[in-house]
Amino acid sequence: MNRRLDRRTYVYLLLAVILITLIAPATFLNSSHYSAYASGLQATGVLIALVLAMITLDADRHDKKVDRVLALHQELVTGEIEGCRIRLIDHLRKRGGGRGILAVTRADLVKDPRLSSYDGKSEYTPFHDANTILRFFERANAAVKARTVNEPLFHELIIRHALWWNMALRSSSTPWVGRFALDELTSWAAIYEKVHGVKLEYLSSWRDNRDRDFGLDPEA
Repeated sequence: MNRRLDRRTYVYLLLAVILITLIAPATFLNSSHYSAYASGLQATGVLIALVLAMITLDADRHDKKVDRVLALHQELVTGEIEGCRIRLIDHLRKRGGGRGILAVTRADLVKDPRLSSYDGKSEYTPFHDANTILRFFERANAAVKARTVNEPLFHELIIRHALWWNMALRSSSTPWVGRFALDELTSWAAIYEKVHGVKLEYLSSWRDNRDRDFGLDPEA
């Protein structure tokens, strides 16, 4: 909202400047000189209009990319995917044997009786929930590859979760549809952090949180 208000203010200021530029010379230029002046000013006005249109288009494109990231994040932390995340995280934490989250493979969730079902009655299975989560990251990864997201905001809001699940849902020799998206997002994050890492103050807290969750922090 503030961005739109700022752009509107700039447009009003520009219009005021144009009006002053058109009216003021009329007081001291004769008709022939003013006509030539107005013609030159008209050409300049066309150029300014084109520049303004480009600025507005770029700003709108930026806003849409931000909106896409916010929509992805909303999808991740609410509704079906939130339910899947909570169930599976609790399940893997219980099976972690006091050492944090238990990292699992596709085969673990399908074949291991200790891991393939939740405690108590449930219409869901850990494998179902893992696949739902992976399908979300497939969509998120496709959006990054298509360059339809605001990358700084995407990294801040989505990548933390991608890196966490990349550790929780391990690769194995058995193909796992959707798991490749986490690998690609992890690679994208590594490149992004190599370029922008110095400015990303939240990276250390992300790393500490993952270390604690997966039992890698001796002080946890």
